[in-house]
Amino acid sequence: MDNSLAIHPDKFAGSTTERYFDIGSMRSFASNGNEYQFQCAGGAVSIVFYDETTVRVVMNPFGDPDLSSNRHVLVREPQLVSTELLEEDDTILIRSARLTVTVRKNPLRLSFIDELTGRKLLAEGERGMMYTAKGQVVSFKELAKQDRFYGFGEKAGFLEKRGERMTMWNTDVYAPHNPETDPLYVSIPFYMTLRDGQAFGLFFFNTFKSVFNLTGEKDYYFGAEGGQLDYFVFAGPTPKEVTAQYTALTGRAPLPPKWVLGYHQSRYSYESEEEVRQLVNQFRDKQIPLSAIYLDIHYMNGYRVFTFDKNRFPDPEADSGAERAGYPRRADRRSGSQVRS
Repeated sequence: MDNSLAIHPDKFAGSTTERYFDIGSMRSFASNGNEYQFQCAGGAVSIVFYDETTVRVVMNPFGDPDLSSNRHVLVREPQLVSTELLEEDDTILIRSARLTVTVRKNPLRLSFIDELTGRKLLAEGERGMMYTAKGQVVSFKELAKQDRFYGFGEKAGFLEKRGERMTMWNTDVYAPHNPETDPLYVSIPFYMTLRDGQAFGLFFFNTFKSVFNLTGEKDYYFGAEGGQLDYFVFAGPTPKEVTAQYTALTGRAPLPPKWVLGYHQSRYSYESEEEVRQLVNQFRDKQIPLSAIYLDIHYMNGYRVFTFDKNRFPDPEADSGAERAGYPRRADRRSGSQVRS
């Protein structure tokens, strides 16, 4: 079986046309606790249940899937989950109390069903998991007419992202932040799909330069220039539950100090210590509460972080006037308000 597919570069990252190879047909499978391992014509795939609502899929075209890679990012190990496996002629079903993963054998294709609601969350059709000889990896998913996509980190444009192509690669952007400006400063390869009022989520666990392309009519894809094809599926079914399932895996922010919840003044950019002190005095004179002032880049010595330009900011540790305005000094860590750079 010819399991290759040519994809033009404007449909995926790269400057030349690359030959994409399908993961191909399943040759054998085995299980080890919550992990199910599939050897295919074009590589190996592992499916791991982290709990009843969260499943991880890892595809490695050049060796065994590495489930320990980037483990420092994850705050949670797989839990002991009760699952059952049912094998039929053409498919294998792996079930927990909430999620069923259907594995079609020839060629290998995955689909995910929420047993609570009976919804098919994600499915692979004509195209599934693929890779190139250079190590690029990509995963195609079927696109439902009702699907709406939210997330992806710091992106310009509309909140709903269907029809867009987004790159995950943190970079400084000097151009205006228009809807088509991409990438920007914060890449979070997580998205939530809302369909008919119910939600599920996906987290693409890969640190290489990657892309989410939601411009297709029948399917969409995400992929990276290297590394494994490694992603998590979260069953939801509400946006709140999807967020809880995702943050249980990657960690949650601690309760912030009180001053964080106050008013923060920021702009590009305050160019001198005198200007900042005058600003504090204006807030004081107008009796406007102030928790923090952000200094962008002009306070730095040669634009080096953690430094001060002594010409522009000769005495940054001096009393900023915040104490006279009724705000505790910077050194008072019990404070509910601070003036910070």
